[in-house]
Amino acid sequence: MVAPRAEILDTGDPRLLSARITINASAERIFSLISDPHMHAQFDGSGTVVGRVRGPDRLTLGSRFNVAMRVGVPYRVTSTVVEYEPDLRIAWCHLLGNRWRYELRPLTVAAGEPPQTEVTESDDLRRMRWFGRFSPAVRNTRFVEVAMAKTLVRLKGLAEAAPVD
Repeated sequence: MVAPRAEILDTGDPRLLSARITINASAERIFSLISDPHMHAQFDGSGTVVGRVRGPDRLTLGSRFNVAMRVGVPYRVTSTVVEYEPDLRIAWCHLLGNRWRYELRPLTVAAGEPPQTEVTESDDLRRMRWFGRFSPAVRNTRFVEVAMAKTLVRLKGLAEAAPVD
């Protein structure tokens, strides 16, 4: 069996970093994992989300959550949900202004087949504040792209491990 891989996308804009994967689960199941900030450390592929979350169990538009992070040194980051369409799209941003976005697109499958969903994760740097250019994410976009691909593979594993819809 071939190990799952996510595709790093060429968006045509170096300020929009994206990766995509197909997951054998419903959009509802996947969105449930993504919209629970307490689950983020379990599918983070960057190794920077270390857990300890302060915030709601389910994110909705305007929700704020605070996550323990580590890039060299430990720190905490507070994000606010700025885009929200249940089971289809969620995005949050923090002080630097970039948006972490997940977009879900249910795929058409044959009758009797399990559901499939295409999931795209993006780090949208186009709205980043001027001081954001000093962020490691801006200086090392390849790390971010690979981390997003790893995140999607981990998300796929979690979503597909649950009982079939």
